[in-house]
Amino acid sequence: MLAIVRALIGGPLPFTGLLRASGARSATTLQRRLNQMQSCGVVTHHGTLYALSDQGMRLRPLLDALDQFQQQHPVIDPASLLLSLQRRHCMPIMRCLIPGELGFNDLMRAVQTPSATTLSRRLSELESLGLVIKAVQSGMPPRTSYRHSVVGTAFSTVIGHIVLWGEGLPPSLIAAVLGNETRAASQSVRSVESAAEG
Repeated sequence: MLAIVRALIGGPLPFTGLLRASGARSATTLQRRLNQMQSCGVVTHHGTLYALSDQGMRLRPLLDALDQFQQQHPVIDPASLLLSLQRRHCMPIMRCLIPGELGFNDLMRAVQTPSATTLSRRLSELESLGLVIKAVQSGMPPRTSYRHSVVGTAFSTVIGHIVLWGEGLPPSLIAAVLGNETRAASQSVRSVESAAEG
């Protein structure tokens, strides 16, 4: 759906113009997404033109941050990162690490995960994506801490804009706007995870 937002940032478009500008796979797909975006209050429809609502226009800084990230890291697909961050607890972990490094127990309290196993699994996933770095300090018992990688630090700007845009909005709306944008990236995320496991 972010592709539709990007296409409409410059101003209202008719359906056929939006179909070309958004790169939607088909008119049916575009219509379905537009219906969802209208029900979410992100897009409005007047006569033959579709336009962004005020809520939709508030996504501009997020798009700018995604563009900047892609310029800094051209080989990384930000849509894949957005997809993986939609898994439960991943976005809160990344948010909690924005100020700096945290130990495992501090992170568990901050994120409020149901178990140490869940947090450990999510941290491993974020490590495999190159967003988080794990450090183990020797001692008895050893102390484990986590921080953003260079990529994670750069992507935290994107996360910050998602958080700002999503303040006061239902999680279902945020997932709807980000979810369809990233669904096509799911295969590449699985490939990254498979490579990390192998």
